[in-house]
Amino acid sequence: MKLVKNMIRLLLSEYFSRYKEKTLEDLKRRRDGYDAIYETTRYEKMIIFRRPTTAELLDAEERKLREESEMLERLRREKLEKERREKEEEERRRRLEEEAKSKELVN
Repeated sequence: MKLVKNMIRLLLSEYFSRYKEKTLEDLKRRRDGYDAIYETTRYEKMIIFRRPTTAELLDAEERKLREESEMLERLRREKLEKERREKEEEERRRRLEEEAKSKELVN
C-alpha cells in the first residue's frame, strides 16, 4: 500500500510538474506576444513622431514663402529709403553749391 501511495505521489508530482512547465511556457509565450505588440507600437509611434504630415509640410512651405516675400518687401523698402536719402543728400549738396556760387557772385 505504501508503494502504491508513493507511486501515486510520484505520478501526481510528475503530472503537476509537467502541468506547471506547460503553464509556464504558455505564460512566457503570451508575455513574448505582449512584448512584441508593445515594441511594435512603440516603434510605430517613434516613426510617426519623426515623419511630418502633409499638412505640416504644406504649412512649413507656406511659412517659408511668406518669410521670403516679407524679406523681399523689406529689402525693397530699404532700397527705396536708401535712394530717397541719396536724392535728398544730392539735392542738399546742389543747394549748397548754388548758395556758394551765388555768394561768390555777390562778392
